[in-house]
Amino acid sequence: MNFKKNPTRIFLALVLAAIATTAYGLNSYLNNKTVGFAATYKTTAYPNVSPLYTCGLCHTNAASPSAGNVNSYGSDYANAGYDFAAIESQNSDGDGFSNIAEIQAGTFPGDASSHPAASDTTLPTVTAFSIPASASNLVVSISSLAATDNVGVTGYLVNESATTPAASASGWSVSPQATYAFGSAGTKTLYAWAKDAAGNVSTSRSAGTTISLPDSTA
Repeated sequence: MNFKKNPTRIFLALVLAAIATTAYGLNSYLNNKTVGFAATYKTTAYPNVSPLYTCGLCHTNAASPSAGNVNSYGSDYANAGYDFAAIESQNSDGDGFSNIAEIQAGTFPGDASSHPAASDTTLPTVTAFSIPASASNLVVSISSLAATDNVGVTGYLVNESATTPAASASGWSVSPQATYAFGSAGTKTLYAWAKDAAGNVSTSRSAGTTISLPDSTA
């Protein structure tokens, strides 16, 4: 095929290339079933995230996304090897909220004008928390752990203290924990907490268990 003698074919080739590039971006970064944004965050832990499924997540021009109009979040995403989880703790757009806090709230982490309400004072609520009543292992499964918030839950914490933890304390997880490791056997009480993007920490919900380890001399 001689493209030099057929400008129409050249034009069509360029259009098809542009369409393919856009489709590749959407499929790879937004909708890829294993590593895309939807696969990473479209779960019950991120109830407000659906509005972010647009090219505007990573581009300043959502209608015509290209390498030339990548926003700060898109740039950090590319620099992290196209790994959304790797940049969760960053504040890509410099608005004072981490990327994961914005995703939880359904606001754009690459747009400083889009962010969770700074005046949010409503505490999250731990709506479910349960563990087995008895166990024969120090590592106990967490049967259920769920929480709600008026904007969005950004962290979960399970510990053995009835004292309310700080939002900046170690041990918070962006998703509900599945297990907890005790240091010894006996009758134990666990406390579940939730926090939001504004740093509000819930009251706790507790659950008890009795751990009886097998007799090693038997």
